[in-house]
Amino acid sequence: MRNIKYGPRQILSCGVYAAIMLASTCGVALAQNAPEDSMSGSNQIGVIAFAVLFFGSCVGFFLMVWRNEKKRKQREKNTGG
Repeated sequence: MRNIKYGPRQILSCGVYAAIMLASTCGVALAQNAPEDSMSGSNQIGVIAFAVLFFGSCVGFFLMVWRNEKKRKQREKNTGG
């Protein structure tokens, strides 16, 4: 892996970009009117479906990474390197 060095110009541009993103996100959040009773519209089936899909995709991702790492180790073992 290369050792990447950032100069003041790159650091400043990253900071400016982060500040713009933060300001726009906060501006949108503060501009919206919150409903009086926000829990009345929640759907339990939707929340459960989201949780199952989210955690299932996380588990699937880690299984994919584990399988690829296992294949890489096996390939290195077979090639002797």
